[in-house]
Amino acid sequence: MRFFRRLFQRRNDPMANVRPILDRMALRMEGRRLADKALSHRALGQHDEALRLLHRVLAEYDYKPAITLIGTTMVQKGDLDGAIQWFTSQINKYESGCDYPLMELYSNLGAVLGFLIKDVERGIEYYEQALAAPRGPCLGESGYRAMASNIHHKLALLYLKAGDLRKASGYAALRLEVAPDCKECQGIELAGRHFTVRKNAPPASDDS
Repeated sequence: MRFFRRLFQRRNDPMANVRPILDRMALRMEGRRLADKALSHRALGQHDEALRLLHRVLAEYDYKPAITLIGTTMVQKGDLDGAIQWFTSQINKYESGCDYPLMELYSNLGAVLGFLIKDVERGIEYYEQALAAPRGPCLGESGYRAMASNIHHKLALLYLKAGDLRKASGYAALRLEVAPDCKECQGIELAGRHFTVRKNAPPASDDS
């Protein structure tokens, strides 16, 4: 009898189907508000308070952007080991890529390792894993293209540091397809073309 009463009430309540959607929107808005507050603390150098708020946002409001913000806040705090552990744990948690873009997690891990820890080889490894990661439905086409272009830029720089101009130039060319004004990639791509021309040039004849 109680079931039929609830069914009748739902059919006569025009907001019954809309209310859960509004509740989720309100929850997300509050999560975003608290995340913005955390970023204000971070800007003031109050990293511990920022992290406290971000963990709360993630636990109580399931506001997923806090995942990356927690890791980048650890980086700003100087806790690079903590950031590596955090991003690694989140990669394991969201390995399907359905609920959070793995591309973003792998690229952040690549940034910490490649540019801050100065482990160029591992930085390259994680950036390339970012490009190979399943996209999932949570990352739209424009977001994917922008993130992939940024990764191409970073890989061009890391391969240049590793002394592999061919691969550096290849990634620089991919970056320039989306961001033609990128000065660093213009220089790398040009250097790569000059190297290829010199490498393929026939040996000079000895007329003496």
